[in-house]
Amino acid sequence: MLPAILSDEKIMELRTHPYYREMYKDVKQYADEVCGTVPHVLPYSKFKLYDESGSRWTYEEAYYEHRKRLNALTLCYLIFEEEKYRTALEDVIWAICDEFTWVLPAHMWGLSSVEKKAVHLDLFACETGMALAEILSMTASSLDALVVERAGKEIRRRIIEPYFADTFWWETERSNWAAVCAGCVGMTFFYEAKAEEVDAILPRILDTMDCFLESYPEDGCCLEGLDYWDYGFGFYVYFAERLEKYSGGKYQLLKTEKAEKIAHYLQNIRLGSRYAAAFSDSENHICAFPGLVHFLHQTYENIDVFPDEVLTKYGDDQTQRWAAFIRNYAWTSPYNKVSMRNGATYYESAEWFIYNGAHYSFAAKAGDNNVPHNHNDVGSFLYCAGDNIILTDPGKGEYTEQYFSAKRYDFFATSSRGHSVPIINGMYQKQGSEFKGEVLFHDEKHFCLEMAGAYGINGLSSLKRSFGLEEDGIFIEDEFFFSEEAGEIIERFILLEEPVIKEDYIQIGSQKMTGEFDKYNISVKKEDYHGSLGKLKSVYVLDFALRSKEKHVKCIFRIGGENKGR
Repeated sequence: MLPAILSDEKIMELRTHPYYREMYKDVKQYADEVCGTVPHVLPYSKFKLYDESGSRWTYEEAYYEHRKRLNALTLCYLIFEEEKYRTALEDVIWAICDEFTWVLPAHMWGLSSVEKKAVHLDLFACETGMALAEILSMTASSLDALVVERAGKEIRRRIIEPYFADTFWWETERSNWAAVCAGCVGMTFFYEAKAEEVDAILPRILDTMDCFLESYPEDGCCLEGLDYWDYGFGFYVYFAERLEKYSGGKYQLLKTEKAEKIAHYLQNIRLGSRYAAAFSDSENHICAFPGLVHFLHQTYENIDVFPDEVLTKYGDDQTQRWAAFIRNYAWTSPYNKVSMRNGATYYESAEWFIYNGAHYSFAAKAGDNNVPHNHNDVGSFLYCAGDNIILTDPGKGEYTEQYFSAKRYDFFATSSRGHSVPIINGMYQKQGSEFKGEVLFHDEKHFCLEMAGAYGINGLSSLKRSFGLEEDGIFIEDEFFFSEEAGEIIERFILLEEPVIKEDYIQIGSQKMTGEFDKYNISVKKEDYHGSLGKLKSVYVLDFALRSKEKHVKCIFRIGGENKGR
């Protein structure tokens, strides 16, 4: 029998230990607020908005609210065993069973029939089925029998039967979809299906999990960024742990060299204690669930434990993932020691360089402009001083229909105009695997790349970008070679704070930027754009427009804690 994700001993610890009481303080407050209120319906007027305008958030906000209730009420009922939580939990389970579909409208590609829309398997349908199945495994004996029976039948109708009846594109997809969908389907079967049914589907699930691992290169770098490492690899881990328990140790998916390398990704790409190398559709702050971090620390050697305050907290996860939520309580321990080691990491597969030192942290990339969740950002870099990010990346833009269409690179967040890379002859970098950089040299203190190939500009024969790392700052040197007529150059830097232009330097937070500023027309503008879930975000764009046009020119800048010249 598969043991509960929360044992009786762990529930007792949740009740009594101050570490956990602080963790679920906000959860309890929310659960108390919604007790006695009725879960809302998901109206068709919101459901159809994606098809009409490409807007996702209006419907998804209401959809996620059901899952937020489900998570909070389940945890509070398990800990406190109060009638008000049980009643409210039954109501939200009933409401989720009432939903026409568990699939998001944005994921109904090519589904024309009502039947297919109702029982298709996308990320969120699979997550919902898994959540209900795991919750019932811990609460079924104390909930009303009709609620339990109905939820079980909906799980079978929407997850188990469709998986038997059809095949899905994500089964051979080399991305986070494979791990999330297959992992959730597999865990749902563990809880709700017969043993012979599990035996029938397990080889298929394992094949999909292998596809997911193939999305990672051998060095364990996640090209999609930290958000998707936490998501995709997180569900790989959740499934692997449940499978090992279900099979009595027969299957041990985490005990491979590749899985261990992937597990080190978070600490390898961190910048300071709060930020991460944010390339592609990823945020520049650390966004990893504490349960996952603690579990990996206990599973592998030399996995750092980050301070709780920098990890994902309740309310940060807008999509309300049950699997991650409950494992924050099941897998964290107040006795795990925080450790964050400095040093340099180079991911050869992605051509990423990351450095953490005593005074600052830095990350830069080459690669190409056709990675998963791509941004056109060859040569882009980030710089943090202590726990303050100075040069930043815009992160993911708002996910809309247009964002994943041919118009993707019209958006500030995805275009190279939103990254710290040059603008040449008024042109930005182009999209596609043929538009790429090439690492020329790297060691612990240097990273040099050729990036002219990212622009596809006739007459630009070379653009070498070199970074030099000193004790308290970095040098950036760009060397341009034009084979025909001289080109127009704008050096662009993306900042989180508004810079202050002084006579011979520019103040950016605690850091100073220096260079041959008399060569440029310098301008600053604030850029507003819509980020994840439609949230309005802002950065500052600092441009240095070279006054003269030359066939061969060097542009040199220094950023650091002291105002030094070269």
